[in-house]
Amino acid sequence: MTPASRSKNAGAFLNLEILIQNRRCAMKRTDQYLYLANGRLHRSLFGAINEKGEVKIVKDNQVLTRMNEKQAKALGNIARKIKELDNQKSISAVYLYGSVARGSAHGMSDLDIFIVLNDNDLTPEECRKFRIENSSFNDIDIDIHFENRNIFLKSNSTYHTNIKKEGLELWTA
Repeated sequence: MTPASRSKNAGAFLNLEILIQNRRCAMKRTDQYLYLANGRLHRSLFGAINEKGEVKIVKDNQVLTRMNEKQAKALGNIARKIKELDNQKSISAVYLYGSVARGSAHGMSDLDIFIVLNDNDLTPEECRKFRIENSSFNDIDIDIHFENRNIFLKSNSTYHTNIKKEGLELWTA
């Protein structure tokens, strides 16, 4: 992947850090949605967060999952960091998996993020450093895993199968 195409792809990742900032609700619209379309996460704001403090991820008018404001802010922060990483390295896909993706999370549930790399241009040390630097945001733990694309696609392990089956693909190259 060339630096120019990396930059182009990086712009397609949702810039979630601004998601929660618009809390004004001049009209009766109270829901806030994130739309999955063409393998990328997009935002469509409808006023403020609803009464339950939820942010919804929606695809084809179907709610895929809900998360609270803290979790949405943490997801926005990690989205920005992954976008920065993709400007330097070759990322194939990003998945949200676990209890938040399944919709069974509680208020302080962690975010489970799975990053699929196109090749091995990220060393184990770089992966470890990225995980440590981004392991928490706004009191929400963030569990980040990296895997080579070929290994991920060929793997039949329960772990990888669950991510492919239940995970929400937030971004693809």
